[in-house]
Amino acid sequence: MALPSFARQVVQVHRKATVIERGTPQASGPETTHEVTGCWSEPRATAGGVNQAATWDWLLLLPPGSDITEGDLVTLPSIPRRFRLDAPPIPHFGISGVAAHVEAHLVREGH
Repeated sequence: MALPSFARQVVQVHRKATVIERGTPQASGPETTHEVTGCWSEPRATAGGVNQAATWDWLLLLPPGSDITEGDLVTLPSIPRRFRLDAPPIPHFGISGVAAHVEAHLVREGH
């Protein structure tokens, strides 16, 4: 299913330049920022486990082919903080096999 017509948010994607050092990616160099248009975001609560508090995170839906990857930081409209993409983005395809949208799970930076 394609994103609905009301998916008009513009998000900022922040990415640190990385280098591979001894087989491990290391953040290095200046941060780059680019915009992705035609997005939709909504808050999601995650239940905490034993002795863990519930946390708030965000679901972000982006157009197919959006330039976003695990570890990127994202600024959502009207929210004065950055969120981290904590897993690889998940592409979704329609019944015809055409790319419909990309799903990204965001958590507050530093968590």
